[in-house]
Amino acid sequence: MSENKSPTNDQLFEQLAKRKRRRRIRTIVIVVLIVLAVIAALAAVVARLRQRVLEQYNSHKQEVLAFTVTRDTLTTNVSGSGTLTQVDLTAVEVPTGVEILEVLVEAEEEVEEGQILATLNMSTVLSSMASVKAQLDELDQQIATAKKDEVDPYMTAGVDGRIKELFVTEGDDIAAVMMKQGSLGTISLDGQMGVVIGSEQGPDQEALAELSQGDPVLVRFAEPGENESSEEKLVTVDGKVELIRDSGIMIVFPDAKVQPGETVTVLLKPENKEDPEIELGSGECYIHSPLSIIGFAGTVEKIYVKVDEKVKAGDDLMRLTNTSYSTNYDTLLRKREDLEKDLKELLDLYRDGAVLSPITGRIDSVDFSEDDAAAADTSTSSYSGLQSQMMEYAGMGSYDVSDMLGSGSGEKTKVVTIDPEESMSVTIGIDENHILALEEGQTADVKISSFDTEEVFTGVVTEVIKRSSGEADIQMSGLASAFMGTAASGVTEYSATVVVDKAEGMMPGMSAEVDVHITGSENVLIVPVDAVHRTSSTYYVYTTYDEATDEYGGRVDVKIGLQNAKFIEILDGLSEGMTVYYTETEEWDFFSQFYGGR
Repeated sequence: MSENKSPTNDQLFEQLAKRKRRRRIRTIVIVVLIVLAVIAALAAVVARLRQRVLEQYNSHKQEVLAFTVTRDTLTTNVSGSGTLTQVDLTAVEVPTGVEILEVLVEAEEEVEEGQILATLNMSTVLSSMASVKAQLDELDQQIATAKKDEVDPYMTAGVDGRIKELFVTEGDDIAAVMMKQGSLGTISLDGQMGVVIGSEQGPDQEALAELSQGDPVLVRFAEPGENESSEEKLVTVDGKVELIRDSGIMIVFPDAKVQPGETVTVLLKPENKEDPEIELGSGECYIHSPLSIIGFAGTVEKIYVKVDEKVKAGDDLMRLTNTSYSTNYDTLLRKREDLEKDLKELLDLYRDGAVLSPITGRIDSVDFSEDDAAAADTSTSSYSGLQSQMMEYAGMGSYDVSDMLGSGSGEKTKVVTIDPEESMSVTIGIDENHILALEEGQTADVKISSFDTEEVFTGVVTEVIKRSSGEADIQMSGLASAFMGTAASGVTEYSATVVVDKAEGMMPGMSAEVDVHITGSENVLIVPVDAVHRTSSTYYVYTTYDEATDEYGGRVDVKIGLQNAKFIEILDGLSEGMTVYYTETEEWDFFSQFYGGR
């Protein structure tokens, strides 16, 4: 009988090792198969994505458009936002001293023209009439005395400077010249003239771009000959860059030999005499820091100064005749006119017997209350006392004007405020880069945020505020004022007010978006904005296109001007009738297209 042999320990270890190797190999195979499957899946996804990208690109490949260069009027917009406010509110007032018995209307109530708004104590109306009449008599006496006053026959310079403008000649009436010119002349305070050149005006754009504040430049202008037969001669003086803005570059230079409004040319100052001159631009010069010479009465008998002459404070400028007029006299006349208006208003109140609405509209607010009446210093005299007072005024007793001056002082008591509900306004902030393009009377599109987004209202610019209260008392010329604003650095905010006809549903405080239409240039060459391409140093267009190869050609460099959202002005490089080729700019979003978004 044979014996069963048991495996040895070595054999057992060998069998276990073989099993482990087989399991390891099986695991590796499985992992490799999984990795290969993932790679295959990724490859399929990438291929699908690539195909979709190509399909989407081909489907969005834009049509090449052709545009014939033409002439047209190019307009652009200045945009801003603000809130609606009420305009043309009418304050209904009565002179202080007239007692209001009762206000008969409430806020938000609709009223008609001529409707009674409040009742009055008529005895206080009579008392106020007597007081105003007394003041008129007192003023008449003061006016009679003031007529004998005279102004100083010599007009003198108030500051050191240089005479740059004189609008008067001997024999001129001072008041007439003031009404026509606004002043008798102008003194330059700081010895400098200014000129603003466009930041893209000169032929050498690189030189313009490299300018910095304080850089030296040359300014050239024509100096008239000493007499009519003499020829003009070109004068070149040193200048410097004072300010650089997006809207232009301000250059200052000495104020001698050149007059305001003359065209001057600005040149880059060469480092060496043999270097060629580089023109930066040109413009009309203005007085950098002007001070107006003003007067109000008299006739010019003799003028002691001439244009471009330097003067010192206290120097005589001219001698006047017919100076029997005074500032005090003029002030008294204006005060008398005001009192006449007060008396007319009191007579109307006495005739109407109450406060009547001057217009048709809605009561915006009731401004008078019984508390105001209790605090007011109103007349409490009886009618018999009033009769006695009137008799005294008529000369039947003693009379002291100072006893009545309170009720005719021009102060008013507001009764109600009425909204005619015809218009509303919105004030938008404008930066200095656009302020020069805004003018009163320009039309605007107004969109109210609370209204249908498609609804557009037409408004009109009624006010453009180019300066704020923080500026210096010495005013600059209009161009310099608009250029500099209130500060010498940073972008200054200005404002424009747009008035729009009130529509149903408009309420104060609603947000509004405003686009002001700016008429920029007429009869200019224009092309679509998308047709103009830009490099770091120039702009260009394509004037040919090959459909077979889908290639553009005929590149032409151009100089551009004004532009809006659709068109751009071509100043140089193209002529009317030429054709440019382009595609419209369109943003394409891969993810939204691939995943089905819009």
